[in-house]
Formats: sequence, structure tokens, C-alpha cells
Amino acid sequence: MFSRVRCMYQGAICDDISAYNRTHEMMSVLTSKANRDNDDVEGFGRRWDSTDYYPGNFHKFIGANAHGATKVDFGVIYPGDSQTVSFKPMIRVLSQSKYLPLMWGGFVMEFEIIGDATEAFADSVAGGNFTPTDTGISWAMSDVRLVGDVVTLDSALQNSYAEHVLSGKSLPINYGTYITMQQTVVGAEIGVNISRAVSRLKTIFCSFDGDFNPTTAEKVDHPYYLVKRPL
Repeated sequence: MFSRVRCMYQGAICDDISAYNRTHEMMSVLTSKANRDNDDVEGFGRRWDSTDYYPGNFHKFIGANAHGATKVDFGVIYPGDSQTVSFKPMIRVLSQSKYLPLMWGGFVMEFEIIGDATEAFADSVAGGNFTPTDTGISWAMSDVRLVGDVVTLDSALQNSYAEHVLSGKSLPINYGTYITMQQTVVGAEIGVNISRAVSRLKTIFCSFDGDFNPTTAEKVDHPYYLVKRPL
């Protein structure tokens, strides 16, 4: 539900990930099933590509619920109901092995909510599980909070860190981050120009999003594009 995430430490930008929702889902798909199952426990309890919800197994019969229904659809949150979910932000400076000293500056994370309510749902594919007739787009978020751990150092150890920095030395914290770019390609042959310089490039991921309408300058959803599948 977030289109962009920025992370700043002491006024410096550590991470600035555009197309965050697509990038987050792509990296999740590439992890193990066990890891994704653990994420589901904290999240919505299920995911769009689970084998339990393939066409033909879309409806899971588990007995009557509070609404009198005898079947539970994929990820149902009934009108007027709510669900508490949590997730680990895909901010790379949080994934490195060192603690971040907060004594010399603040740590800020910005989450930009998507501009289109339908963007939070997977596109309907041929024979897929998401259709306009059974997917509501009226949703809201509330009671947003950040949960984390704060470690307090012994005063002597903290003074030694302060002395180290005040003497002009640095505390190097190395980490990787994500850079996302979107380009429009037409014709049978695809050419992409990348004008971003990186010091140590690890991996490149490519994914297709959909057809492009040059008249309206908008993306046209294609029923056979799974936009979250990397090449």
C-alpha cells in the first residue's frame, strides 16, 4: 500500500525506493516458501499466489463465521471489519549487522501511500482470483505505529564512541539498497537506456508491467501479465 519509501539518518538520505510496493513483492516472491509463510503470520494470513487459492480452490470451506457465511474467500475483510497486520520495511540500512547510533541525530522513515486505491490489489488474470465484482477498493489505514528495539549503551562505552567521532574518525556502516527505474518500450525489439551510476552493482531485476496507452499516457492492464513476476 506504499508507492515510495524514504529513510533519512542525521539529515542524509539512506534509502529512497520508488515503486516500493512492486519491489517489495518481487523480492518476497524470490524468497523461500517458509520465509513467506512467516511473513503471512504477521501480515494478512495468506498471499495472492498461494496454491490453496489457485482457480478451483479459490473458496475455502471452514464452517460458519460471524457473518453467517460458510466459506471464506481469499483475504476477506468484510465491510465494517478490520484486520491488524504488520510487516518489516524493506529499508536496507535496517538489514545490515550494525546498530545505528541515535545520539547524534534523528532517524526518519517516510512512507508514501499509493495514489490509486486499486493499486493495492493484484491485477485480475485469466482465470485468476481478483475480479472487480468481489474485490472492494474502499479501505483505510489507522493506528499506524512503528515497533522496534532500542539498546542503551553503558556510559563508558558511549563516551568512547563519542570520543572516536569527535577526534575526526568515522563509523563506517556498509549496506546495499535498491534503485528502481521505469521505462516505456515499444516494438518487437526492446532497448533500455540506464543512466544511473552505481559503485558496486550486485544484481539487476527486470519485470514487465503492462501495455502503455500513448494517448492517455496511462498503463493498460493486460490480463496475462503477472506484474510481480521477475524475468
